[in-house]
Amino acid sequence: VLSNTNEDIDDIGLHLLEDKWPLKRVKKAVALPLSQLQSYVGCYETAQKLRFDVKLVDGSLQVKLTGQSYLPIYAESKRTFFYRAVEATITFIVDEQGRVEGLRLNQGNIVMEARKRPPNKE
Repeated sequence: VLSNTNEDIDDIGLHLLEDKWPLKRVKKAVALPLSQLQSYVGCYETAQKLRFDVKLVDGSLQVKLTGQSYLPIYAESKRTFFYRAVEATITFIVDEQGRVEGLRLNQGNIVMEARKRPPNKE
């Protein structure tokens, strides 16, 4: 099977050979209001001092982890987002008043939590 994606497509080849091999579920992005996306923008830091920088570009969120490049994330629900470049999700953590307190990255067996830092007042 030929592909123009960097995602694993073994499931397609296996499914074509035998129906017993299931196809992966394709995640679909949902639209969120700009104000919702804006509430997630900021800098988040783990206990180990790793940093997640979240920015809004042309109506979409992009996330950069320390030492990496910005990658777009796509809304799966109101607070959960997925990457298309890697198999990972980010869930934003909110308090009872709806204020964003942090985020949780799930990637394979890795779960990382980061707290939202207050914005710099310059």
